[in-house]
Amino acid sequence: VLAAHKQRTSAVFANENYIVSGGEDAIVRIWARKSRQLLQQISVHQKTVSKVFPDAKLPNYIHSCSQDKSVHTYDLKTDKKVNFHQAKNGQLLDMGQRKDNGDLITCGANVPISFWDLKGFPANA
Repeated sequence: VLAAHKQRTSAVFANENYIVSGGEDAIVRIWARKSRQLLQQISVHQKTVSKVFPDAKLPNYIHSCSQDKSVHTYDLKTDKKVNFHQAKNGQLLDMGQRKDNGDLITCGANVPISFWDLKGFPANA
């Protein structure tokens, strides 16, 4: 995807249907895989997006973390934020998801490895 972000692209996920990118411009964008057209734009972060990926159980839910210490989950179907967490200090630089219970795990600079409980979240019902 050429010129995906105004500044550098800092995170990318791709599957057979779409490409998700995060940038230094603090924006998450969803692109059609085949046509490479922009489908959606998510502006919930204040600093560089570090990691993006769809939820393991609900692929229409996109998780993102950022150097602004925040973790967001966004529903592409309803175009709304459905979950939010924030670390007290540091920068979140990477994130994964546990397969057994769906919790998100983050790590970064000057921040401990954190497990974010998503109980009550539809993907873990």
